[in-house]
Amino acid sequence: MSPAKPFFRSINPRWLWGALVLSLVANGYQAYRLGRWRDTDLARHARRMVRVNARAELFKGLPMDSTDIILFGDSHFEHFPASELLGKPNIKNRGLSGETTADLLVRMDELVRAQAAAVVVCVGSNDVSNGRSVQEYELDITRLIDRFVQESARTKIIVLAIPPNASPTTQTKVDAFNQVLIRVCHDRTLPFVDLSAALMKNGVLDPSCTYDGLHLNAKGYRILADLLRTHL
Repeated sequence: MSPAKPFFRSINPRWLWGALVLSLVANGYQAYRLGRWRDTDLARHARRMVRVNARAELFKGLPMDSTDIILFGDSHFEHFPASELLGKPNIKNRGLSGETTADLLVRMDELVRAQAAAVVVCVGSNDVSNGRSVQEYELDITRLIDRFVQESARTKIIVLAIPPNASPTTQTKVDAFNQVLIRVCHDRTLPFVDLSAALMKNGVLDPSCTYDGLHLNAKGYRILADLLRTHL
């Protein structure tokens, strides 16, 4: 009886070549898909930055003064028709989509110089989505609020809770960040506008108040306006 052949010698070479080709094709396809996703993300980011930079440039040419109520934050404010819903023509909207707390720190000089009647702050959603830690957020939001408190003594500072999210996982992070806001506002005796009771259902953003699970729709913004009205 002849000795058995080693396993690798018993495999048909054509099968080996076929498996190798299939592996190369599969890996190449995955690399292509990853490249397309990366290119799409970069293109989307580039388009957003063009729009955001244009809007930021527009803000520089629009004056703010001591009679104004300024909305300072991210896309939750950018899309908020606050002047109409609140019936206050002196509201100046300085919301920019995609902004984090660090971004607001960069562009807050003009608001400090304005010494406005009130500044309403709403920021944190993008800190959450960008994977920033609670500690990083607390550091930046504390710096932001303290600068307003120290350098804009006559300005009423109102802090809006980070609006709820439709994703339970994301909402858990939003809750942790909002605890930071509650603590910071309590320590400085600043008004904190809680949104949870009015905009949430079953622990997440009420589907009837949003069109995409993140941003508010008409109903959501009317609720937000009602909550803000008592502070303005």
